[in-house]
Amino acid sequence: MKLSKELKIGIFVITIFVISFFVINYLRGKDILNREVEYFSEYENVQGLVASAPVFVNGYKAGKVSEISYIPEKKVFKVVCSVGKDFLVPEDSKMTIYSVDIMGSKGVRLDEGVSESLASDGGYLAPDTASDLIAGLAENMGPLLSKVGETLDS
Repeated sequence: MKLSKELKIGIFVITIFVISFFVINYLRGKDILNREVEYFSEYENVQGLVASAPVFVNGYKAGKVSEISYIPEKKVFKVVCSVGKDFLVPEDSKMTIYSVDIMGSKGVRLDEGVSESLASDGGYLAPDTASDLIAGLAENMGPLLSKVGETLDS
């Protein structure tokens, strides 16, 4: 059976579209086969967190922040995180925004709770924030500087 030139071109174009779809979604970091679960939380201040920031579970990069949107009615930011399905997250867990490195880059840490029941896909987790490294150092430097000043005075 001989295929016409138009049919060959049509098959080629459709093949290129399908391959392009998978390649573009792969480069965007989207999981086509949906091996991830999404959780969300709401914050008044996201402290510089951006979409595609890492999500950690027990120090392991388990996913990423997939979306940050502002809800004007509540005056809060909705943060959606995608995490691998193999991580079992209890429903009383917390999503904590914290500094990932000394430069102040933000990420999300899932602090696991103790509940027996697991959070569902698209479920709400309690929001939490942790002070960054520089703010923690600045907090602790005040008392230290006053003691150094007293020592120098004496």
